[in-house]
Amino acid sequence: MANLYRSQTDKKLTGLCGGLAEYLNVDANLLRVILIITAVFTGGTVILLYVLISLVIPKEPALQSSFQNQHTAYDQSTVQQNSQTQSTTTYDSGSKIDDMMKDIEKKAMQQEIEDLKSKLAKYEKGEQK
Repeated sequence: MANLYRSQTDKKLTGLCGGLAEYLNVDANLLRVILIITAVFTGGTVILLYVLISLVIPKEPALQSSFQNQHTAYDQSTVQQNSQTQSTTTYDSGSKIDDMMKDIEKKAMQQEIEDLKSKLAKYEKGEQK
């Protein structure tokens, strides 16, 4: 199980919400909003509790912080590469679908033209319905 630290990278004041969010695997901004709302409803008691907890919980070790930064940078580059690959794949498959749709439209149009020609021929002969 991971240790609880105050975040060095995701911090607004002390890094407590960032570290707690990482520990609980939730969004840090969600915790910050909850903190503000509860501070309003408790008359500021939560703020005192926040300060005390920030004094007790240690900062994230520098080594772990730099590793996470590198890991995050790697994840972002991987996501960019995957999105480029997916967009290329989507374009290729989209091209195939476009070709198939053009072929279907062409066949449907040919069928309509033949039907109209036969109706026109009947009309010219006087076989009107």
